[in-house]
Amino acid sequence: MPLSLVIGVDGGGTYTRGLALTLAGETVAKVTAGPGNPEFSACAQATFREVISELLNLAGSDSGQLVSLVAGLAGFRPGSGKQAWLQGSGLRCPSLIVSDAHVAHMGAFATQPGIVALVGTGASVLGLNPAGQIIRNHEFKLLPRTGAAALAYSALTATLHADQNSEDGHWLDEQLAILQLQTASRLEAFLKACTGPGAVRQRMKLAGLAAEVTRGAERGVPAARQACELGARELAEAVALVASRFPNDSVDVVLGGGTLQSAYYKNLLQQALLGRGPFKFVVAKASPVEGAARLALQNPALKRRW
Repeated sequence: MPLSLVIGVDGGGTYTRGLALTLAGETVAKVTAGPGNPEFSACAQATFREVISELLNLAGSDSGQLVSLVAGLAGFRPGSGKQAWLQGSGLRCPSLIVSDAHVAHMGAFATQPGIVALVGTGASVLGLNPAGQIIRNHEFKLLPRTGAAALAYSALTATLHADQNSEDGHWLDEQLAILQLQTASRLEAFLKACTGPGAVRQRMKLAGLAAEVTRGAERGVPAARQACELGARELAEAVALVASRFPNDSVDVVLGGGTLQSAYYKNLLQQALLGRGPFKFVVAKASPVEGAARLALQNPALKRRW
């Protein structure tokens, strides 16, 4: 007999991950697919639905056995329209779309207070304070230029008019070769296109250069270092603003996201944060997709909670 299931989905700028659990919290299926953020992939909505379908197939179930679904999607904000992704999907269970930071927080802290700062293709900060209030960096009108796409954009823009014989000039030549662009003027046109509507492929290509930026910064390329330092300062400011809604005690912080695979960049962010307040860096208890599945288990339509 097919099992009753809940599904959690974590959709980011690079990967979409799905997890199916029994109502007892046992894992029955896992799936990893492509980008789940429509700002970086034109196929994000299709990927979202494919992940759900594949999870049900692997579990030997169908949508009739699905009790609850929670998806955390990068770029989600109330009124952003992503709830419409659930329409036409054939799902009849209670379903909810929240931000990727929301499910990352649930994975990192369960229901305990703390702040999660995600630095992937984009960047976002979300905190849950001891009073139970959820605070986001967007409430302060601050979008930190910390994620992969912004990092690469800042560094490349700074090198457009660099002396060809300088460190910046040599690094620029390397990036032009990677992007298969012959001149700085073509790079300038590419960067301008990245900021336009519908420039999904360009932004994804740009985000792919983040590792080049962090490696360049580590070896002393001035433009790359400046971009990393700017990103670190702005993330520290965003975390500090979210932390301003906490008591004056030390606040636990989890740093997550693929861009922080760079030890250099992660250390830079930690140092910038330590200069802004009494923060304590901790390790996440579970992954974001596990956080999404936990939220699905806590759906009010269910009789039990995680």
